[in-house]
Amino acid sequence: MIQTNITFENELQGIENLAEWNLLKKMLCSFSKSTGLKTIIVDTQGNTLFNSTDHEIKDCSFRRTIREESIGIKKCNGIKVCTQIKDCTDRQARLAEELQARERSKVAMRIVESRTMSINSLDKEYELKMMVRNGEKRAAQQLLNQLLVDITEVKYEHFDTFKTRVIELVVMISRAAVNRGADLNVILQQNSSFYKELLEITTTKEICARTKEMLETYMNLPDFNKYQKNFKEIQKAAEFIKINFRKKITIENIAQAVYLSPCYISRLFKQNLGCTISEYITQVRIENAKMMLKSSQYNVTQVAKESGFEDPTYFARVFKKIEGITPSRYRQYAF
Repeated sequence: MIQTNITFENELQGIENLAEWNLLKKMLCSFSKSTGLKTIIVDTQGNTLFNSTDHEIKDCSFRRTIREESIGIKKCNGIKVCTQIKDCTDRQARLAEELQARERSKVAMRIVESRTMSINSLDKEYELKMMVRNGEKRAAQQLLNQLLVDITEVKYEHFDTFKTRVIELVVMISRAAVNRGADLNVILQQNSSFYKELLEITTTKEICARTKEMLETYMNLPDFNKYQKNFKEIQKAAEFIKINFRKKITIENIAQAVYLSPCYISRLFKQNLGCTISEYITQVRIENAKMMLKSSQYNVTQVAKESGFEDPTYFARVFKKIEGITPSRYRQYAF
């Protein structure tokens, strides 16, 4: 309990009748009311003579010497007036601890949310980069809209920080456009123009609109290096197939190996080689089988297995469909 002891030495000396006590009582009640403190009067024996909560004065002897060396109150003639602050220290301490715990919890939640948002943002940015690189215009536009919403929802201390965040996004998109085959000089000119415009823009709405226009421009740029770029990507995919044709491979496996989407790599094969990826894989397997059939070291079942066919019957059917004869007949003609 916090207790404040105040000695009214001058005021208490010479009080010997009820009228004076009533006056003192009013004074102390007024003091308690204005300060919010509980006020009591005790005699030198520690007996309570007045309590501001019940406004009662008890009869007592007024001429005693106060000796309370333990709390350092000086000697005087009269009565000691003590003011007690209500016992709220424990409650205040608990409240302070709760407030601190809540604040720590809020900080932790903000950190978790920030990290989660950062991770989600990086994932989306990577997806957007791949969409731009693969020429998936509509999907890229939709994902850019989501990213711009995420960016605008963040509370930045300075508007320039928001602009910097958008510039980072535009740089990433422009690099993906170059990887897709767009002319580097054209991209650099577009970026320079965008940066100059950005300095004059003062609202997030205008910046978002201009960023969407930039994506539209990038996606519509002609692919000057398209043929060369497509050839390299097809070459990488074909190399992966030739290394792994004995295993069970899917379009997803191939796309992941060459960092392209399954739809895009499938379209590349169809447009440039005139066949699907599955047809190309089958052709690679049959070519390997033909080489093995020229050797008497392997039987047809072994050839099928070593060529990526789990079922020898299915292998024979596919082989005849492509070559026009069965594997066994092909072996006879090979020798």
